[in-house]
Amino acid sequence: MNSIFNRLDEIEETVMDELKDFQRATVERIDYLYRHGQNRILVSDEVGLGKTLVARGTIAKFAKLRRDEGDNLVKVVYICSNATIAEQNLDKLRIVNELRPENTHSSRLSMQHLNIFNQENDQNVLNRYIQLIPLTPETSFKVSNSQGTMNERALMLAILRRLPTFRQWQKQLDEIFRFGVHYWEGSKNYYENQVNLCNEKSDGEYLKYMTKEVTKQLSEIRFGEKSLLLSLKDLCRKIKKEGLVKREAKPFIVRLRIMFADISLNKLEPDLIIMDEFQRFKYLLSSDRNSEMDRLVNKFFNSEDMRILMLSATPYKMYSTLDEIDEDQIDAHYSEFFNVMEFLNVCKRERIKFKEIWNNYSIELKEFDNNKDSFILAKTKAENAMFKSICRTERITESE
Repeated sequence: MNSIFNRLDEIEETVMDELKDFQRATVERIDYLYRHGQNRILVSDEVGLGKTLVARGTIAKFAKLRRDEGDNLVKVVYICSNATIAEQNLDKLRIVNELRPENTHSSRLSMQHLNIFNQENDQNVLNRYIQLIPLTPETSFKVSNSQGTMNERALMLAILRRLPTFRQWQKQLDEIFRFGVHYWEGSKNYYENQVNLCNEKSDGEYLKYMTKEVTKQLSEIRFGEKSLLLSLKDLCRKIKKEGLVKREAKPFIVRLRIMFADISLNKLEPDLIIMDEFQRFKYLLSSDRNSEMDRLVNKFFNSEDMRILMLSATPYKMYSTLDEIDEDQIDAHYSEFFNVMEFLNVCKRERIKFKEIWNNYSIELKEFDNNKDSFILAKTKAENAMFKSICRTERITESE
């Protein structure tokens, strides 16, 4: 591991040399803020100025930061709106050629346990030190009404069928997970093989961990009047006697997806979260406090040590016209702006302080003609308050 630590200086220098001056300045600013206590940062550069390259530079700098802080494992979670975007950008985020991100087909939260164990036991030492894990929030946190993909179901089946308690219910479990899915055998066989390979790579630790966690949660989760474990066994008995009624399988699959997402979150423990074009999934910033999604989101972001890098050229609505302000006088621009700023400023005291500074600036802006010096002072304070958590580069337009 010492050789990897020593190599990080060389890697960081190479990555930074590939950046343009303004990109390098942004990365240096992000590194400074991370090292001085600001854990959530927004990069709001204009479209086409290379925010993904800034994120790549940040990963290289962050690996050194975690080394300096004594961490021997760096987990970088890359969140984007869909697997196609993840496929396009993950290669750009690699700080060295041999650093391989996980397959984007396993980018759902419920499947991350497999990705994490694979990377933790990779033969490439650099891959073990810096884990780059893709995640798609639409299909990871919004699980309440969805039965998941064929791959997701195949991986859940591959784990459940290995539990001693389901040894006699192999055929029935298969019927539950395959219903309504075409070309099931190929996906099922693929994840059977992936689970075996991961378990071999980890010297048996993968299945040992998953067996313990899955058995524990199955017994603790309530499903109707019984535990999820007993209810699932009852369904298997019914299928054996009467066959499967398709509508009966759906609620079990939905609940199992949530359970496996929980297990993955327990293992994930990210050090750095990169949220690319986060305006497409703003619900992560302020979700319904009573929803299952909110519980998963809070669990995901609930770490004092974790850093977040948000990327978006349009992080909030730039302005609202008089026609857009509704009859209740609610300004969407103003609300979105403060939602973003409250997420960036985790500390309640900092949130209150920022609101006071911004309100003073708003008042001075309205009274601009009365006292320009007072306005300039309020404007400078507002800019400084935003500069603590936001970086933005704009193109310079030249005109004759």
